Amino acid sequence: FFRCVSEQWDTKKDISEGMSGSDVTGLLESQDVSRKSVVPGAISSADQLAGLVATQPTMQGEQVTTRRFSPRTHVGVRAQLSGTLRAVSLEGDSNQLLAGTLKDGDAVDFVAALKKPGDQDIYFSRVLVRDVKVLKAPDAPPAGSKLTGSANSNFSVMLALSDSQAQKVQYLLSASYFLSGWT
Repeated sequence: FFRCVSEQWDTKKDISEGMSGSDVTGLLESQDVSRKSVVPGAISSADQLAGLVATQPTMQGEQVTTRRFSPRTHVGVRAQLSGTLRAVSLEGDSNQLLAGTLKDGDAVDFVAALKKPGDQDIYFSRVLVRDVKVLKAPDAPPAGSKLTGSANSNFSVMLALSDSQAQKVQYLLSASYFLSGWT
């Protein structure tokens, strides 16, 4: 009976997002794994992580894969974007953007109050965009500031929007009947 094995690397400790490949090499240990058990992208040499940064965590005992690492240029916001997602920054006051409440990684919805065509007094509301990921939340207002932020106090939020979501958000922001709607 002959069993094919492949030398793979797994981690002795958790690898957290943002760790450089050179820092990770000290956490690796070689393991013999049957070829059937090798996960896609598994590294066969610690040198494969040179110049890379962890973009996703790897837990202790897991096989280390190149899929969880990116070149240094792909860290930060760029590391969170793929496919048709794009980073879009929106400005508003502290109330509109929930400054101090909204956190990186949260998901928000856009709600619009739309006027019924031909009727002056009837409005209805709809969620037009759901589950938009917050890439960079606005900082909290300075301590001691009023809860009712002034119109001049601008904050910004960075969101990950698909092509379709970006079009809907642009429509909402350009419409005069837009009501701020973060949920």
